[in-house]
Amino acid sequence: MVERIIDKITKFEYYDIVSKKYHDISNMVHDIKWVTDMESAGVLTFSIFKNTDRYGARTAIKVSSGDQVTFDWNNKRIFKGWVFTRKRTEEDVYEITAYDNLRYLKGVGTYVWSPKSSSERFTTICQDLGLPYRDDDFDTNRSPAEITDGKTYFDMIKTTLDNTRQATGKRFFIMDDGNGTLVHTSLDKHRTTLVFGDGANVTGFNYTATIDNDTANRVTLVREDDETKKRTIQTVQNDERIQRWGLLTYAETISDKLNAVQLRQRAQDILNEKVAEKVEFSFSALGDVNFRAGTGFISNLSANLEELGSNRSCYATKVTHNFGESWTMDIDVEVLPL
Repeated sequence: MVERIIDKITKFEYYDIVSKKYHDISNMVHDIKWVTDMESAGVLTFSIFKNTDRYGARTAIKVSSGDQVTFDWNNKRIFKGWVFTRKRTEEDVYEITAYDNLRYLKGVGTYVWSPKSSSERFTTICQDLGLPYRDDDFDTNRSPAEITDGKTYFDMIKTTLDNTRQATGKRFFIMDDGNGTLVHTSLDKHRTTLVFGDGANVTGFNYTATIDNDTANRVTLVREDDETKKRTIQTVQNDERIQRWGLLTYAETISDKLNAVQLRQRAQDILNEKVAEKVEFSFSALGDVNFRAGTGFISNLSANLEELGSNRSCYATKVTHNFGESWTMDIDVEVLPL
């Protein structure tokens, strides 16, 4: 058995934008929590003693909005971001919330997009906002032209990510690499050989399977021509799932200029995504410094979770690291189809 590395903070530093000085606060910080989520910015929350460190030594510290925070754990860079929220308690403790560079994609803007892929929209937005970026896996699927008034930059990119997933089945996403660079990447780039299963790191799990929310076995799409007002309707269905579950319908009116064949294919793509039983799966495990939202792994909980079966390919949609005397992770999971 490989001996586990001693878990510890190897660097926790903040840069004071007022004094323009770096401060080592490793001995002052506690209650550290790091969250990555495929749907939002990475966030680091922590508390610090204002006037003394954990050993009782006197300190003088002031944290301001916009201060830079860097955090290394076991000699690996975990987080680089900026203070957005600070709270002060009566016990002279600061409670700090810092976000990585993905937070700046919550800004609202206006674009007139020609047909572009998620990679192209991502690149344009990062360049316009002056954010460091790279594209690790280029998306070749182009979404239709669109005017995006009053949308967040993240939502502008997410529209194309969703379109590509629906059209091709490939899942792209964006992340911060932990050092401030935004990355356009895919699940294929983040598959690992990690196995979580019976007696292997997992400390508890929750599992729900449902057809109650977004499941559909018949999909109808309607397109109305702006000039002639003629409506084109395409309906597709899965007879086997209708027989098993009863009729679960979904209908949508779209504005994209698609012909009848393209409209039917779009309906089929939506059906393929909605016809599956929705599985919600989460578990807790011992900490792993390489594990974050987007990480692919194998679930092997068959002894305690026979519904999931063994050797199922999964990926993490949200990961919360709880750093402390016992370092644990809370992981939300999407199970990939067989």
